[in-house]
Amino acid sequence: MAESLHFPFELLNDDDFLNIVSQFPANNEEGNNISNFEDYISSTANTSPDFDHEPNDNTTNHPTCNYATENQFKQQLSKSSESFLLLHLNIRSINKNFDNLKLLLENSRQNDCAAIAVTETWLSHNNDTSYGMPEYDFVVNSRLDRIGGGVGIYLSKKYDHLIHEKLNCMNNVVESLFTELIIPNNKNILIGVIYRPPNSNLNDFMTYLQNLLNDPIFNNKDSYLVGDFNIDLMKCNSMNAPQEFIELLMAASFSPSISKPTRVTELSATLIDNIFSNCTPPPETAGIVLSDISDHYPIYTLSPINNRSNSSKKYITKPGPSE
Repeated sequence: MAESLHFPFELLNDDDFLNIVSQFPANNEEGNNISNFEDYISSTANTSPDFDHEPNDNTTNHPTCNYATENQFKQQLSKSSESFLLLHLNIRSINKNFDNLKLLLENSRQNDCAAIAVTETWLSHNNDTSYGMPEYDFVVNSRLDRIGGGVGIYLSKKYDHLIHEKLNCMNNVVESLFTELIIPNNKNILIGVIYRPPNSNLNDFMTYLQNLLNDPIFNNKDSYLVGDFNIDLMKCNSMNAPQEFIELLMAASFSPSISKPTRVTELSATLIDNIFSNCTPPPETAGIVLSDISDHYPIYTLSPINNRSNSSKKYITKPGPSE
């Protein structure tokens, strides 16, 4: 239950935490090294409970979701050459945290992330080139009339892609950005980046989501809805809104990949960031990166993919009103 949820280390002050760390053997006589210590940290964090989104369904195959240190995430990246890796982070100011995002991707084959979704970019226009990365096209949907918010996505230049302007929103209820990756000889991949401001009207958001999920654009595509929804799924069994939210998505065949808290403070541990997909088979791996880039942990999924684009010409097209 949400009321009794405790996250590993959350009740420790700095001195207590350092005392635990100091007890971990520093020598390598029995194979105790940095890798062992990171295994210890992540395995301890993984004692945090998962939310149970389908208590009566033992047939659906969902990925196991675990915490990982930054180095463990980078190791995952290095093994992902034949897979589709999708990363999301509520970055809470890309101006402030852009360098730290690049550090998270450093020492890995950076273009092994097929897409990197960011929410709360805090950008004020849609043509800012200051935060690009060589291996990616950066597409944003920003607030133009007030501060905060905003969504964006880095798309690997390995893929041609479309931007679905008709699905993009920027209002007081929801902020969204939809792109489609062209996968030759396979289903295309649709990615929707969604940010729901914490004070937006929940009923209006549910109406938006229901209308969105009825859109035929999802037909015959592997689709992902990723972002910060500001609806705590750890309260799924005790509050109506999280239950309604998850049931609405699962009725449209979108299942959550992340099942542990993604934002942890001294007073709370909430699961408000997620990656929902309708893929068959579902993502084979899901994880939460123990990183302090912002006050939200990065989350990711790793999915099998059989084909990649080898086209030398990469472009962005914007479908017209009839798309």
